Amino acid sequence: MKKIVPIVGLFFLFAMSMLTHGESKEQTQLVDIVHLMEEQDVQIEDWRLYTRGTGKEVKDINEYEEQLHDLMASESQFQWDTTKWRQNEHWKVTGNNGFEQLTVLAYPLDEHYSMYLIYEMVGTGFPDDVETATSFFLERLDQLYVETPTVFTTVTGHREEITKDSMYDFGSNIIKKFSAEKVEELKEETFVSISAYNKQWVHSLDTNGNNMNLQVALRQDPRLGAKTTITIGTPIITTEY
Repeated sequence: MKKIVPIVGLFFLFAMSMLTHGESKEQTQLVDIVHLMEEQDVQIEDWRLYTRGTGKEVKDINEYEEQLHDLMASESQFQWDTTKWRQNEHWKVTGNNGFEQLTVLAYPLDEHYSMYLIYEMVGTGFPDDVETATSFFLERLDQLYVETPTVFTTVTGHREEITKDSMYDFGSNIIKKFSAEKVEELKEETFVSISAYNKQWVHSLDTNGNNMNLQVALRQDPRLGAKTTITIGTPIITTEY
């Protein structure tokens, strides 16, 4: 069975914000993960940079609409979807331009409304210039957020000739190369998941009383032959794996 980390629930997002440790600092491990996968002969399929954070507090829904329309005008390269404009007292608009997605939400907060921004950048295959992609993403965070939120980095790829018996050792080797210490692990016949902590990285999450900021998952599907899917995420994997 596939293991799923849900990332779309609003309450989950708030919970993750409360569990995040570390000072506010722009960072992403995309460069390190991509280069390590290349070193380990992993064929990259896709990569994702994801973040979410609170925007401005607005006094009422009219002020929210004004702020939203200003944003939509400044981000004219996006195709904006307003079909889910309102659900009860929560408002949602999503923009997409092919490799970027921006979701703007509003929700009641005391007697006011608060804006909440979810920003995501995705790519397929090995980035020709991963440093440029990272720099572009961090520049966008400066434009969108007053305080820089935690960046969630996830890269997925595959490699041939990894046996079921060697999946755990392969995942453990990745943890070692990132100079991290294991905090949790799950081993099944066709699935391995290892969570770890690198004390040199700024952000981390709590998991059963331990800090973690690196997650590695390996999965084999008999229908796909000898191919093993490898997913690496910091501080946690934010996609289905």
